Amino acid sequence: MKKFFIPVIMLLAMVNAQAQQVNGRVFMQKDSSAAQFASVGLIQLPDSAIISGVITLTDGRYAFESVKPGEYLVKVSFLGYEIIEKPVQLAANTNLAVDDIYLVETSTNVGEVTIIGEKLKGKELVDRTSYSIPPLVAKTSTNGYELLKKIPQVQVDFQNNITLNGSANFIIEVDGRQRDREFLAKLLPTDIETVEIISNPSGRYEGNIDGVISIILKKEARYGINGNVGLQIKPFNKLTYALTGSIDYSMGKITFYATAYTGGQDLKINSSTLYDFRSIDSTSRANGEGLIDVGFSSVNTGFDYYMNEHNNMSFNINYRPIRQDIDLLSETTLLKK
Repeated sequence: MKKFFIPVIMLLAMVNAQAQQVNGRVFMQKDSSAAQFASVGLIQLPDSAIISGVITLTDGRYAFESVKPGEYLVKVSFLGYEIIEKPVQLAANTNLAVDDIYLVETSTNVGEVTIIGEKLKGKELVDRTSYSIPPLVAKTSTNGYELLKKIPQVQVDFQNNITLNGSANFIIEVDGRQRDREFLAKLLPTDIETVEIISNPSGRYEGNIDGVISIILKKEARYGINGNVGLQIKPFNKLTYALTGSIDYSMGKITFYATAYTGGQDLKINSSTLYDFRSIDSTSRANGEGLIDVGFSSVNTGFDYYMNEHNNMSFNINYRPIRQDIDLLSETTLLKK
């Protein structure tokens, strides 16, 4: 019995030891300065499944922890700059330092208007930076998440996680009322007049927060029915999907709204490993095949009642179920030499 448990324990230890780190740095090509808060994704090859996404630190560094050996694609994106993709290969029992990546600025000319990578220029006020939303920029976005990607101080990753100047400790306001981040999915960019970034909130904001994203809507956006639906799907090999939808009905003083988001990924795992434990005169073989089905959803609904210019009442319900089905089959054989 002891001879069976010892190889299994050593096998598990060797499998865990195969998870290493992939790290590197990102710079701006024009002046070789560190690229702060750029989005870096680690994509598995050849099926293009997203393994993880991180944001670069103030010195341009990034790191992916617990990465298994294999072939990957490091993808770097930053507003106003070309997307850089660098294939890498991580060997067993070693960490990988990726070559430095340099971002190149892009520009698009439209008549007499020049938009640098659709990166908006803000107007500096006393306590905030205000970004007006031109019609051309609004038409190239599908919802509030997409529009925030064009604000230089805001970072939005692959899973719609938002950071403001590298911090997740901030709040979102729409027309002066604090909103949950899922509320952004219902916003039509053409209804947004300005986006204001408050990096040093005044005392009127409760709690110790690092900033405020204040979205101001056009007055005409308070009337009628608005909605949108979006679907992203990768049907081959490892199924990945994301479905978003929203609808709101506005009557001037009162607005009813509902937003929903659901996404998931189906993973198939097949493995066969052979270990030769010469020191204990035995061989262990493990074979496995299984399925991992991960899903996450969010439903956000409520209403706003504008009593007058300075007073309003809001009611909001948010439901976030998470589903994870794991079915792993494995067989371990211990052969005595």
